[in-house]
Amino acid sequence: MNKIRLAAIPVLSMVFITAAVHTLQTRPPAETEGVVSQSQVEQSFGQLPLLFVENQGQWDAQVAYAVQGSDKTLYFTAEGVTFALTAPTAGEDEKDGREEIDVHNWNSKPVRSKRWAVKLDFLGANPDARPVGQEQDEAVISYFKGQPEEWHAGLTTYRRLVYTDLWPGVDLVYEGTVNRLKYHFVVHPGADPDQIRLAYRGASDVTLNDAGQLVVTTPVGSFEDDTPVAYQEVDGERVLVAMAYALETAGADSQPYHFALGDYDPSLPLILDPVILVYAGYIGGVSGDYAEGIAVDGTGNAYIVGKTASNQATFPVTTGPDLTYNGLTDAFIAKVNSAGTGLLYASYIGGNDLDIAYDIAVDDAGNAYITGRTESSQATFPVTVGPDLTYNGGPFGDAFVVKVNSAGSGLVYAGYIGGENSDWGDGIAVDAAGNAYITGPTESDEATFPVTIGPDLTYNGGSWDAFVVKVNST
Repeated sequence: MNKIRLAAIPVLSMVFITAAVHTLQTRPPAETEGVVSQSQVEQSFGQLPLLFVENQGQWDAQVAYAVQGSDKTLYFTAEGVTFALTAPTAGEDEKDGREEIDVHNWNSKPVRSKRWAVKLDFLGANPDARPVGQEQDEAVISYFKGQPEEWHAGLTTYRRLVYTDLWPGVDLVYEGTVNRLKYHFVVHPGADPDQIRLAYRGASDVTLNDAGQLVVTTPVGSFEDDTPVAYQEVDGERVLVAMAYALETAGADSQPYHFALGDYDPSLPLILDPVILVYAGYIGGVSGDYAEGIAVDGTGNAYIVGKTASNQATFPVTTGPDLTYNGLTDAFIAKVNSAGTGLLYASYIGGNDLDIAYDIAVDDAGNAYITGRTESSQATFPVTVGPDLTYNGGPFGDAFVVKVNSAGSGLVYAGYIGGENSDWGDGIAVDAAGNAYITGPTESDEATFPVTIGPDLTYNGGSWDAFVVKVNST
């Protein structure tokens, strides 16, 4: 089959939390009972089906189904497929830079997203052909954007999408795994494959490379239709048929093409098998919202943390320690029920400066433990109990650790971890007794960082040291 690569991300449950996420980075959750580990995710990733989401009012009425990703989203209509592409561009102001800083690259520059749309038209196709979902999946997709009346929850998903008789005697089938979209044409006996004509519209250029791939170039990057293959089943064996892309004369904004085929048996079905490249899914409001960490409890509820610049007018707050946006960017936590059809709670954690949650762990009782970094002082950050109730400063602020009760309605504790330079929490785990374990980078030396016991009580210099901290259950 022809394949389109998707910018791949691990998906811990087949619930896509959707709205305005530009990138979704999943850090390893705690490997405690009832929590899915990163190794488990990596073992299953790539085997997960690509899911086509049915349109039930969340998109334009022309769209029948969509496959969503961070850098590409594909919309399937009766007339063709629209590729909505995004790519980072250099930012121009400090606010964007602070919101977009890459935690894995201390010298990263501010970025913004640039968007572009390319359409793949079905030329001369049956105007009455409509894509139909097949092989319904157990997974459902929910879009928690804005207020509850604006949500679209429990949407049906399918593993295959079929255009029947798109041209007389020719079907088009889309399917794939989570990081690869495949499509193929089924030419039934007696049908003419020369009817199949396609055109990319809105691309800067469409060319053939030395590998025989169709390269589609746009102002935000390029993608490829892989080298096509054709075959027939003869006496139970697959017999290859010569096949290649054939570009036609380009129009003002369109590059039509068809497939050049070798000899084949017209009395048998013929499969034309090209391929494309795409990906997965979202939570938020009208501004930037970024998921950074995820955990799953023993009953299948998903807990997501990250950062948001969307205020309570559009972010789907419901029950939580804080339902009011505090400014710049807030950390957020959201709990999605096991069916993926609703939010059990969603709220902010932060002060009036920059706050980001990077990781989350969940104990057997459903309490959530969160770590990240904050530049908000104790005047506005919701410190309570500890371990440190005083902000220590630094260019990138302090690490924080927060425990949210099982109902999601309040904080059991919230405090800082850090010294006079930059510190932040990048990973967290929790044991059966409720002790929390936090790790991350620090630039603070032993004079101000709260070192105690070990394994090393002396700052080693360089750009950063790693730290490990154990916080008692209270």
